[in-house]
Amino acid sequence: MPPTTFHADVRVLLDGKVDRFSFDVMRDQLDVGHITISICQRFQRSMDITTCLGQLSATTLHIHYLLQRNKMEDSTTFFVREVDSSSVGAPGLKCASASSTNADTHAAIEACALELSLRMGSCSPNFIFMSCHSDHDPEAIRHAMNQVMPDVKFLGVSNCETAMTEDIIFDGMHLTMFALSDGGDIAINIAEKKPGRMSEIAYNLSKQVCKDAGKNPDTVHLHPPSIVMLYNTLGEEKDTITGIQACFGRAVPVVGGSAYFQMDGSSKGWVVVPSASGWNSIVIVAMWTECEVMAVSRYGFSPSAISGVITKVGEDSHVIQEIDNQPATHVYSSWTADALDDEVKRSDGPETCNVSWKTVLHPLGKMVGFDSTGDEVMQLTHVLLFLPNGGGLKTAVEHSVGERLMLMSGTTRQVVNRVFAVHRPVQERFHTVHGGLLEWCCGILSATRDQLPMLQRHFKTICRSSLISHFPMGEIATFRLNRQMMDATSPCDSCDPFGAPCEPVIYEKTTSDTSSFDSEPDSESDFDEEMAVISPNENISCSFSQFAVDVDSETCLTQFCNLSFNLIVFGESQSILPTGEVTLLFTDIMSSTDLWKSDSRNMARAVHCHNDVLRDLLQTLKSAWPGTEMKFEGDAFMIAFSSPIHCALFCAVAQLALMQADWPEIDHPDCDTLRTPIDEDRYCATCAFAAEKGEAPLPHCCTKEVRRSSFQYRGLRIRMGFHTGRPKPTFDAASKRADYIGMDVNLATRIADSGHGGQILLSGQTYEQIKNEDFTIVGGVEFKRLGRFALWGLEAQEIYEMRLPWLSMRDFTGLPLRGAERLD
Repeated sequence: MPPTTFHADVRVLLDGKVDRFSFDVMRDQLDVGHITISICQRFQRSMDITTCLGQLSATTLHIHYLLQRNKMEDSTTFFVREVDSSSVGAPGLKCASASSTNADTHAAIEACALELSLRMGSCSPNFIFMSCHSDHDPEAIRHAMNQVMPDVKFLGVSNCETAMTEDIIFDGMHLTMFALSDGGDIAINIAEKKPGRMSEIAYNLSKQVCKDAGKNPDTVHLHPPSIVMLYNTLGEEKDTITGIQACFGRAVPVVGGSAYFQMDGSSKGWVVVPSASGWNSIVIVAMWTECEVMAVSRYGFSPSAISGVITKVGEDSHVIQEIDNQPATHVYSSWTADALDDEVKRSDGPETCNVSWKTVLHPLGKMVGFDSTGDEVMQLTHVLLFLPNGGGLKTAVEHSVGERLMLMSGTTRQVVNRVFAVHRPVQERFHTVHGGLLEWCCGILSATRDQLPMLQRHFKTICRSSLISHFPMGEIATFRLNRQMMDATSPCDSCDPFGAPCEPVIYEKTTSDTSSFDSEPDSESDFDEEMAVISPNENISCSFSQFAVDVDSETCLTQFCNLSFNLIVFGESQSILPTGEVTLLFTDIMSSTDLWKSDSRNMARAVHCHNDVLRDLLQTLKSAWPGTEMKFEGDAFMIAFSSPIHCALFCAVAQLALMQADWPEIDHPDCDTLRTPIDEDRYCATCAFAAEKGEAPLPHCCTKEVRRSSFQYRGLRIRMGFHTGRPKPTFDAASKRADYIGMDVNLATRIADSGHGGQILLSGQTYEQIKNEDFTIVGGVEFKRLGRFALWGLEAQEIYEMRLPWLSMRDFTGLPLRGAERLD
């Protein structure tokens, strides 16, 4: 249903003068950050932005979008004024991204700093992660950042030519920033790498980071950080992570990657922080954040039946010289059906061959142990180079004689499917996502480059308005193992863009804040590897990590590998099931039985559409008005809210959202589309507010053609009823879901059942709690007392109707409540 664009009309009060301009935004780019930048860049300063519904926010923006979709607004008017320096300023984003393609490092940083200030408003960042093209000079970055943003802790890491934010994909010179504004403690430090001493160096650096954050290194494992970020130049990851865990404990999530460098040596990998930069260094960032942090890791490879034993390695343990007493390059080429025969011939001579882009979907895996359930655990290794004069295979991880290698395989589709599955644990945990940082192996990038725009859109739905992607040479993640069986026969369009059934995932790898359990590592422990996914056709497990230790009967695992990706998400977790005073909302489809009889095929599609709209809206509005879906039975939802005003506001927006859905055609009077009458004297939302204040309508969208085309009914008609009480929470063993029982549940159900399609009813108890609340954000509401009614099996109840000014044509006067007897 059109429009696919959002129309913005901006009225600016600046220096006593009124300015006005307009612009359009494509639907897939519509977010608070885009609107803010579009307006504030015009003035090169932060501005206070409001609409007739209140301060610009994700919620008000979504409501205005629905008003435009339902033709109740032709455009949305934004009122802009300069931020008063004496006030706290307009609320901003806790996370924001910025980018520049300027090759001048100082100019690029200045441009990004301005963009961040416009996006974040009064929320000043206290940590910035930068992903920078490797041609940028790290010392120039350090000096520019210390000059432009002197109070901000930052970490910069070299990147390949490709970079991605929520809006842009770069191929060439770039500098991208991901900024976090958080009231917690964040500390960062850098150290030079020294072969054979990385455990000690990482341990001492971790202790210094604790001191920098004002924490006691001797007791930090009792109050560990939310997450530790580790970035390094490639090599000795195992010892580095061991040192970090010796300080913070094994339960702390450690996530990061290696700096990008050119395989031909034309550019080196580097890292940079406020105090120093280095080409042979590690950086540790410890975050004791106020917001919650979650990291999710994914990959998509399966073992084949082809295997061999390493019989010779080079002085560099990353080099495999022989497999089964044969030259390793020849063996690997034969395993891949001689696809690398030309490279083998060249490397038998004096030439070094970079094969990393050809081997990305055929890495090697080695079994390194068993997990806590007894399943085989394997580690992935990416073949990078064929060394000259038959020198063997240069890989991304260390090897030793006697290890058995298996040829692993994957497809672009399998990898993409794994990427799309990331949203599940994030949405299950967070009701609000501030932003995300994506670590995506540059090897995987070569196999998924054509899918980047689609994946970019997917990650934007997860991370909302703030996302950048860094493409390192290797990825690091620690996590706790969770066993999770999925139904391979159930289609899941959200995680498989090709519409095929999801592949079974036996183990889901999730890094999260695990500070609830403590464990100090034994400094001399050797750790096993973790297990991740299985082939859809083979009952063989595969995994890519390097350490494991049993803690409280769970396996705490650490990974360093190539060809995977990690998503670090900052947000707020889902609230637990509301207890005490709870507002229960029930929804129901009007005339559903007749509609099923009339057109069962299209009714099935309509019910699916109805479910998607309400569930998507619950997710969209969760940060403002959190509600929990309790159950869906037949065609009715039961949703629980901890606040009655949140429930009422949700109902108001839901009636607008339902009208803009992509409904199928059903030939039935209860699915007819109705619009406002031609002679109806109605303004758009902005002008209606002006008229109420006795002001003249704003001359931007109030033509009769616009007024007469606004929808009042479209698609299925949904009745809603809610009541506030103290239902008893319980657990249904059959459905394995939480539920509520008690008379308050029955009353909410009866109230919803007594209404008509498109009507919103509420109990007298709930009305008394919300009658004086501010409903400006939904255009204001009107409460109408319908009377005192006897509901079946319950005591007499006062019932009220909540009416929306935008839907005033929905007049139920004279219609008796269904199944209710009026007593007054």
